Amino acid sequence: MKISEVAELTGLSISNIRFYERKGLIAPDRRVDSKYRDYTPSDVDLIKRIVLYRKMDLSIEEIQSILTEKIEDRQVVKAHISALKEKQEMLDNSIELCQMFIDDKEEYLDMDYYLGYVKQEENKGKLYSKMDELYNDFEEFSKSTVLPDNGLLSAFIPEVWRKRIGVFIWSMMIVGLPLVAMLHIGEEAFLKTIIVWGIWCLFFFIGFFHYRSIIKSHKD
Repeated sequence: MKISEVAELTGLSISNIRFYERKGLIAPDRRVDSKYRDYTPSDVDLIKRIVLYRKMDLSIEEIQSILTEKIEDRQVVKAHISALKEKQEMLDNSIELCQMFIDDKEEYLDMDYYLGYVKQEENKGKLYSKMDELYNDFEEFSKSTVLPDNGLLSAFIPEVWRKRIGVFIWSMMIVGLPLVAMLHIGEEAFLKTIIVWGIWCLFFFIGFFHYRSIIKSHKD
């Protein structure tokens, strides 16, 4: 069946279905007599399954692990419930903090008081929103510099495998070089490798912070 028919059966837009194809979650066959994809009833069932997972707020990566690695979906969903409960606790605490902020009738708010309150409550075990902007920027920087999705790669390598290959490359470049240096016999070879590794790290961090400055200027 055509993609328009699948969209009607699943309630998704055509762009959503194509997005799942690009992510490697579904792989319909192409018709022999044309370039169009031919969706089978099993493809439709798989799309409905993906929609259900997304309604549970499972990420694309979690869904990929279920479909490509044959991980038991109930195992993933059980772990996801714990993550959702943690997120729910963060949201409840953030709402409480927002309400305190709104109820404060002082003209000039004492920010030190609020930050001290948050720190005190975190020490008691309360969860608040995590400030992970640096981590997110690094993740985006890694994706933009290692195996970027240029259309050609996505046709042959699903995103989950591109990420794994990217992680492997970064690990080998950051950790592998010093390990190789340690395996060399002789102090001279060790020092040369460390110097090369240090220069690479320097250029890497220069590139990363340059990337952050570009992203920040775009956001501003």
